[in-house]
Amino acid sequence: MKSVVAAGFFVAVVGLVGCHPKKMQIQEDEQSTESGSYDYGKALAGAAVKGSYGKSLGLCYDFVWKALGAVLGPKIEATSVPPKSAYQFGDWADRNPGDLARVFKLKKSSVYPEKAPLGSVIVWNRGQCNYNATHGHIEIAIGSGKACSDFCAPIQTSCSLPRVYVPTSSSSASFSGTEVASAEKGSLCGPKMIDICIKSDGGVAACNKKYACL
Repeated sequence: MKSVVAAGFFVAVVGLVGCHPKKMQIQEDEQSTESGSYDYGKALAGAAVKGSYGKSLGLCYDFVWKALGAVLGPKIEATSVPPKSAYQFGDWADRNPGDLARVFKLKKSSVYPEKAPLGSVIVWNRGQCNYNATHGHIEIAIGSGKACSDFCAPIQTSCSLPRVYVPTSSSSASFSGTEVASAEKGSLCGPKMIDICIKSDGGVAACNKKYACL
């Protein structure tokens, strides 16, 4: 378990959230067609939806870290990823692309965030797009232009582009965790996703259409 810095500050204005700490601690044509990458991305997206609290707690990094751990297991704790602020995951990823690929099965992409493949990790810098000036923001893409951390919401598209890290797991690569089985079922639409659809996508029928809830 990584050491943490306690959250001592939280801002809740429209679009302005504190994202700290992690306690345990495209373009469309870039969408992966590899089954392993897709399944891994769906597992990450499913973990993000399942773990989401439903509203901002100022703990996006903690929730994203738990989603990654649910799929990848405790090995992520052995990395040198800084534990304090959301934007630091992106800084670490940019400095350590080999470990990013080996441990997290992610790679940096120029994809537009709203078109990022399922399971992509999206990192917003400090103060970017009105996110927290100290910690930034981090979230996991769940499809249809939405992403989840401690809360789920449409991905911002009216400001500068964030850093996006897309799943790269090949069909032969192994990943384990509590969300793998749900990924193999081909659906993200548990009770929380249905609730999200009812609130923002027009109901269960829209959810079935957008997220292939079979």
